[in-house]
Parts: sequence; structure tokens; C-alpha cells
Amino acid sequence: MKWHEKRLEQKLNQRKDQGILRRLVEQKSGLIDFMSNDYLGIVKNQLLVKLSDEYIPQGATGARLLSGNTPWHVDFEASCAKFFKADAALYFNSGYDANIGLISCIAGRNELILYDEFCHASILDGIRLSNARAIKFKHNNIANLRSLLEANKGTDSWIVVESVYSMDGDFAPLLEIVQLKKEYDCALIVDEAHSTGIWGQNGSGLCTEWGIEREVTARLMTFGKAAGSHGAVVLGSTLLIEYLVNFARSFVFSTAASPRHLADLSAFFKLDMEDLRRSLFSNIEYFLSQAENTHLRIKCVRSPIQQIIFDDIEKLKITESNLIEVGIWTKAIYPPTVPQGKEQLRICLHSFNTFEEIDLLIKTVVNNG
Repeated sequence: MKWHEKRLEQKLNQRKDQGILRRLVEQKSGLIDFMSNDYLGIVKNQLLVKLSDEYIPQGATGARLLSGNTPWHVDFEASCAKFFKADAALYFNSGYDANIGLISCIAGRNELILYDEFCHASILDGIRLSNARAIKFKHNNIANLRSLLEANKGTDSWIVVESVYSMDGDFAPLLEIVQLKKEYDCALIVDEAHSTGIWGQNGSGLCTEWGIEREVTARLMTFGKAAGSHGAVVLGSTLLIEYLVNFARSFVFSTAASPRHLADLSAFFKLDMEDLRRSLFSNIEYFLSQAENTHLRIKCVRSPIQQIIFDDIEKLKITESNLIEVGIWTKAIYPPTVPQGKEQLRICLHSFNTFEEIDLLIKTVVNNG
């Protein structure tokens, strides 16, 4: 075995010994879904139907700055800007691409990024690629954020948060953060991956629901969660979008999305999601009401993402296995995805789950946890 293969094997063996080696597991059909991000059932019910039978190119011909900028790209971004209440929008091939492209280029060498400690890996990678200094603040802790802003007064600073956090499912205190942003003259980036489609007028996000979209320098909305597709847009001023077209490397050097994909994804803006959202929130309330009378350690957040914390990793593994045996599809989460001591069963609730399915989920976890 060559030296580099030995090093790779050693790293993998370390994870094996810790019991946290990741493997690709093929999705099994016929299981009750408590794991996917298809919160509204858009994928399950195939709601993103073809818009028409007209010919729309299915392939991609190059990067947007070369041969890939078609009328479908321009129209889609204009629809995004209107739907999400922004001046302009720029499409990226994934939420990961959008975060690393935006954050890596937006913060300058003598500037500071203050980010929530629970921010997604794509945000952290964007920060690592930037020239700015970065400091994390305690999760949703306004006092800690204020103290860091005060200690760095006079430094041009960026605050980076998620509106709904992808593991805990809780909400950023956006109204208080906006007040700090104004007080200290900061710029603000909000990743709305897990609020797209769920909150706001017809799913336009938590920032629009709270009426603060104009206070946010850049918002990121992804289509790989409740929207049932893939890709993301960064929303902001026309100046911001022009800057990203020139400096966001994950945009500049990526092949453009297929016009057919964008045409199909445009159906998202035409969906009436009120009934779907009503069913989703009904299931969230039912899950919380049933779980609160058990010994389960849950966070009691009113979002589709729920977590059940386990003190014993072996019990967590057994529970995950037993859930599959009774026909339930969910996922145990281990470090380094979550911090040590926060091993958990991650539950995603959907509009299409039934009360009986939720009862079976809770009963199985209680009996094994």
C-alpha cells in the first residue's frame, strides 16, 4: 500500500473505531418518510410538473459568462427576485455553491465575519475561503454577539446566520439581529435554506414574514429542501448581484444549469402551498403534543426539523435500526456533523405524514430509547 493510501485508510479507521464512519445507503422504497427535506410533499406528489410541451433545451452549453446565459436563466432570476421580494437574484447550482461563492468573495481582508456557531458547513467553508477575520458567537446569543461587536467597534463587520437551523430546527432571533446590524452599521447575510417554501407569503421565507427583507444585505434561498428540486439563488441589490457575477468563483467557473431545469423549477412559483403548509404545521403541533408527555429529549421548536437527543450512542443506533424494521425512514446524526454530546435522531415532518405514522414513530423511539 502506498504512503498516501495508508494515510487515507488511517483516517477512515479512526472513524470506524469511533463508530461514526459515513456510508452511502440506498434509499429503500415503501418506508414512511421522516427523513427527507420534502417538507411540503412537492416531490412525493410530483407537483413540479412540466410547464408546457414547447421545446426547451435540456443540456448545458457552458458557464453563464460564456455561452450559458439563456433567456430562461434571465427570466427565472427575474421571477425569483419578484417572488422573494428583492431587487435582483443570481442562480447557483446548489446551496453549497451559493454560500461559498457569496461569502468567500464578499468580505474583505480588513473586515470581520461574526457567525453563529451552528451555521451550516457551506457557510463555514465560505468563511475559510474568504480574506476576512472570523469569530463565531454562541448559538442565538444576542448578548454574546453584541459583546463581540462592541469589542470590534470600528471594524467593518458581517453577521452571518441561518433563519432556520438545519440540525436544531430553531429560529435565529432575526429582529434583534437586525437591530444590532443597524446599531453597529454591519452587513447581514441570512441563509434561508430551511424556511424557503414554509414561511412568508406563499413560501417566500422568514425574512419576508417578519418584514425585514430590505434590512438583509444578502439572502440565500435554496430549492433543494421544501421546493423539491436543486439549486439556489442569492438575493440582494443589483450592485450585489453584479459583484457576484464578477467575483463569485463558484458562479463564474461553473457550467450553467439546464434551461429545462429552470423552466420546470419555475412551477414552484405557481403552486398554491397554503393547504400543504397548513397540513405541515398541523403535524408539527401533533408531534410536539404527543412527544411532550414522554421521556424523550426534544427541543420543542415549531418547525419541520425536530431532534431527539440520545445520551447513549448504542441506543441511538439500535433505535434507528428498529425504526427501519417497523417501516420508518429516519436518520441518526453523529459527530462531526453535530458536536460531541449532541448525538441525535433527526426527524423531518411533512405535510403528507399522518397522525398514525407520527404515533408509530414516537412509540418506537420511546420503547427503544
